[in-house]
Amino acid sequence: MKPNQTAYQYGLEVSFGPTTKYHFSPATPSSTWTEVAVVDDTAPGVTLDGTPLVSNYDGAHSIYRAYMERYESPGGRRVLGLREVALKWVVGADRMAGVKREASLYDKQLRPLHGTVVPTFYGLYTGIIGDVEVGCIVLEWCAGAPVKDVFELNRQRMLAGLAIHNAGVRHGQIIDPAHYIPMDDGTLRIVGFSSAKAHNCISTVLLSKDMNGDQKPRQDCSELAALESRFGVQSDRLATQLNANVSLVHWQ
Repeated sequence: MKPNQTAYQYGLEVSFGPTTKYHFSPATPSSTWTEVAVVDDTAPGVTLDGTPLVSNYDGAHSIYRAYMERYESPGGRRVLGLREVALKWVVGADRMAGVKREASLYDKQLRPLHGTVVPTFYGLYTGIIGDVEVGCIVLEWCAGAPVKDVFELNRQRMLAGLAIHNAGVRHGQIIDPAHYIPMDDGTLRIVGFSSAKAHNCISTVLLSKDMNGDQKPRQDCSELAALESRFGVQSDRLATQLNANVSLVHWQ
């Protein structure tokens, strides 16, 4: 699929090798032309010549590691230099509904947390390949050495979970350690917002039987209560049994 680029002045070009390119229109506000080149080391598979396979069947869901640059327009002045990104690629109506909801949360409620608690969000783009709709979310690539101190790891998980609730988002899978990805600077990013929803949290106070004897609020948020039970002061070093390594499935 290679339509006239003039119709995609503020769109996305995704390259799978030197000859396979797809173009998409922005589904979230955009004022740049974005080019993303997929690399093959984390792709679901490769062709005989080493080009990453393109998942274009209805219901497909893939995470590709890629490199991104941004320009004023196709062939125009570069406005954002080369950086590593994750390309979340989904196909079909069922998948599209979830990715649009996820993109809306990244673009609105989670925006103040970009690059600190959640990955930086570079936009959602959509297009048609064959007879199916394809959606692409472009995110900051997150990967780093595991946090070895298990109590520091759980402290960061707690604070990150609290931060997204303060921002108005219920993750839906917040107690899964796989959704916390370590960064090289020793911090974490929460990923995997496909099940998340906007959320007016009734209590953003994390209290169990804390060191000062404080009482829990009369009402608490069930997801934050689960978060504290899993990673909080009563977790009884359970996290020492966990593998802190992550894989691409955690972005889902």
